[in-house]
Amino acid sequence: MAINSSKYKVFILRLLCLTIWTGVMLMWSPAKTFGQEKSGFQYADSLTYNLYLNSEWEALTKAGNEALDQGLDYYYLRMRIGIAFFNLENYRIAAVHFEKALEFNIGDAVALDYLQKCLEWGGMEVEAAWLSKEYPTVVAGKVVNSVSLFYGHAFSGNEEALDKLDIDGEANIYGEVIGTGNISYIHAGLNFSPANYLRWYAGYTNMQVSKHQRVVMDGVDTLENKYTLNQHHFIGRFPVRLAKGWNLVPAVDLINVNDRPVIVTYGNDLNAYNFADEEITYTDYIVGLKIFRELPRWSLGAAISRSDLNRENQWQSSFIAGVYPAGNLNLYAFSTFSLFMENEETNFHFKQTIGGKVYSRLWLQGSTHFGHLKNAHDETSLVVFNSVGNIVSRSTASAIIFISEKVILQLDYSFIQNEDSYLGFMDYESYRLQTYNYDNHHIMGGIKWKF
Repeated sequence: MAINSSKYKVFILRLLCLTIWTGVMLMWSPAKTFGQEKSGFQYADSLTYNLYLNSEWEALTKAGNEALDQGLDYYYLRMRIGIAFFNLENYRIAAVHFEKALEFNIGDAVALDYLQKCLEWGGMEVEAAWLSKEYPTVVAGKVVNSVSLFYGHAFSGNEEALDKLDIDGEANIYGEVIGTGNISYIHAGLNFSPANYLRWYAGYTNMQVSKHQRVVMDGVDTLENKYTLNQHHFIGRFPVRLAKGWNLVPAVDLINVNDRPVIVTYGNDLNAYNFADEEITYTDYIVGLKIFRELPRWSLGAAISRSDLNRENQWQSSFIAGVYPAGNLNLYAFSTFSLFMENEETNFHFKQTIGGKVYSRLWLQGSTHFGHLKNAHDETSLVVFNSVGNIVSRSTASAIIFISEKVILQLDYSFIQNEDSYLGFMDYESYRLQTYNYDNHHIMGGIKWKF
């Protein structure tokens, strides 16, 4: 059978056109995709660069995050986003981007300098110190990084409360009380680096507590003894970085107490009370361990401690949560919930702190701490409630003033509600402890120098 040459030519021509068209489409599609990717990169790079040049930081953070969401990620993009957050004072968030920039350009001096400042100014000093271990080019910490000196005085309402007490009651047999009066103290501390990558703290506090001891017998003031309790408190904090954002803080406190009450005893042989001056000296301790996790907008931690304050046995465990809504210290809040066990008794206490920047160099902070605080301490154990009776609540307002990057002033006012007890005989064979309340007003001021 003969083949129609005309139809055969048409078929061959159509097949050739289809082949060429398919080849063009196959080559054009990757080129188009590549062009789109190239165009997306060029657009994001050009946009973020122009925003950077024009110091449009808010717009730059938005454009930079959109580029990251599209899968773009490179050194200059991270640097621009980081610098934008840095200039917006969002130091904890900026630190994340500078860390990513260093993954693209290991050891980059500019990124390291920004990162170190972000960690320092964002309240993550342990992480900042660790940079000198990971990157030898980072400026090492000094042997002494900062020193601080504080003085405080508490004006007590105890004397007024004691004057109103009928401590021997209606029976007029016997009553005894030791009240806590005014308190003054001085604190000195320093941050130091035994190694470049460590930031440790050592401090000392001396506290002078006025005491007023009264004994009333048969309705007559038999003893009026005013003396001073002297306390020396030695503090050590030794933070260690476990991993990125994870820190472990061992703590040791030694508290030496010198007390001088009059000891009252009853001699059955003479049917009379004996009064003897006695100097009581003892040393208590607190040993603790705290672990916490730092992230750009929040932190979580837990602490446990063992102590023998006032020669009793205590365990205290705490859970601490912090939040930084803007990724910096311009607004922050910390909550601490503590479980306190003394001998076989279990109690709780809670502390809430809120602070923030209100002016160029001024931060205001407020805190309240309430619960069973006798023989307890705060989560850092810098404040110990061992020698001032039973504190029911403590509310503090603070002003923190940055004179310069190296000099910081702090002023505190605390309103403290106290509950003390006194011994009163109901009859010649039975007695009971009764409570009375009074308030303290505590004013403190201090300065911190950074080197």
